[in-house]
Amino acid sequence: MADTKKTKPRIRKKILQLLLVLFILLLLVMSIGWHFLSSNNPYVLQKIKTTALEKYHANLNLTGYQLEFTKPFPNIEFQLQGLSIAPDDNPQHPFLKMSNAKSTFDPWDLWSGSFKVQPFALDSVWIHIHKDSLDKNNLALGENQADISPKKKPKGIDFDLEKLPHITINFLDFHRLDEFRNKRQWVKLNQAVINSQQNANQDWFVNLISDCHFEELLFNENDGGFLVNEHGRLDLNIGLQNDGKTIQLEKSTLEIYDKTKFLLDGKLTLADTNRFQLQIENEGVTMKTVMPMLLSLIHI
Repeated sequence: MADTKKTKPRIRKKILQLLLVLFILLLLVMSIGWHFLSSNNPYVLQKIKTTALEKYHANLNLTGYQLEFTKPFPNIEFQLQGLSIAPDDNPQHPFLKMSNAKSTFDPWDLWSGSFKVQPFALDSVWIHIHKDSLDKNNLALGENQADISPKKKPKGIDFDLEKLPHITINFLDFHRLDEFRNKRQWVKLNQAVINSQQNANQDWFVNLISDCHFEELLFNENDGGFLVNEHGRLDLNIGLQNDGKTIQLEKSTLEIYDKTKFLLDGKLTLADTNRFQLQIENEGVTMKTVMPMLLSLIHI
């Protein structure tokens, strides 16, 4: 009996020692794996590119990424560098470029399946929507536009605006060029902030506030350009209606510095033929604009 009593503590001690060794080895393996996978691993970069090509027919390039633990633990901060996305059949015309994107996530959310998107910070974003003289655009990922049936009913935008993260963009260059219809819209945003909010009817919408510079808005070649080389500030409220088939713009403003302020309301209806309606009202003119006109009529 005495030998049995002495043996049990020794067995428990050996088990504890074995578990401790296994735990240390697990930490060592995880540390080595984290060291090799947390930053610019060629296998990870190639896997991301291959997955985008196979699943989404997108030509995705990424020059680098970083993962590191941040407060509060165990949150992980991730950064993406040199991101560009283009259709696989039109890689020379990417519709999105981005110098840097940064956010955080809790790895336990991935394990539990209740992933919560954290605020995003984007640096130097470039969006270029291009339609060539043959009416082919660079947004058709993996689609042969000639095979798209005109009778196919358009799908609405299936997205819960309440889950949209807080997004800050220090600079965004948006350029839409339509060589087929000779149209162009080119605007640059500075220090843009995008938030999801609720209106008086408890409906969720997206609010975008940003300083902006308009290079040119050309909708009709015969009418000429609109807002050519103008500075201003945007305050847009954008919502989804009709099961995501209508994009609503309401109670929005565009202020052109030292000139005027436009009140904007409108909607984009996704149908067989997309319809865009926009109502623009002028809040008034400033004294700086009126005074030169008045002085020209005064003769002393």
